[in-house]
Amino acid sequence: MSRNIYLTIDDAPSKHMKKKVDFLEGHKIPALFFCRGEFIPLYRDLVIDAIQKGFPIGNHSYSHPYFSSISLEECFKEILKTEELIDACYKTAGIERPFKVFRFPFGDRGGGEGILKIEENKVEKIQNFIKDLGFVSLKFQHKNPDEFVDILWDWDTEDYKAPLIQNSEKYLKKIGRILGENA
Repeated sequence: MSRNIYLTIDDAPSKHMKKKVDFLEGHKIPALFFCRGEFIPLYRDLVIDAIQKGFPIGNHSYSHPYFSSISLEECFKEILKTEELIDACYKTAGIERPFKVFRFPFGDRGGGEGILKIEENKVEKIQNFIKDLGFVSLKFQHKNPDEFVDILWDWDTEDYKAPLIQNSEKYLKKIGRILGENA
């Protein structure tokens, strides 16, 4: 039986991205970085370096809003603005983009989660929008694979709750051990 493990890293790029990329590359750990568009201009060279080292870049919106709290038009702009930046990085890297993937900030697909009143069929409209742009879902069990194209997470380390991570290498080594034990 063949199994795939997808290590995904949200809220990239950051000043720590090079250290993460070099560690992952050195340990032959494949990973996918979901980038926030607003950070790409600040760390563009690090994104290009990651692409050139074989790490795919996914779209994580421009400003990381709750999609339930913004209009459908704003949702589309969040996605498109980041797409332009990611495409420009691939072009500069001289590498064809292998696939397009999207992860909603906070896992909020725009449905209001039964709390917020949202426009009718908003989730479906966003899913159709990203499908029409050529986004794909990675090959893994999805609750409704025909309905959703975006990529959610199966295990959230909640590392974003830590006050400040001074040494990300320690955490990357732990992830490497976990992957090695469970591969």
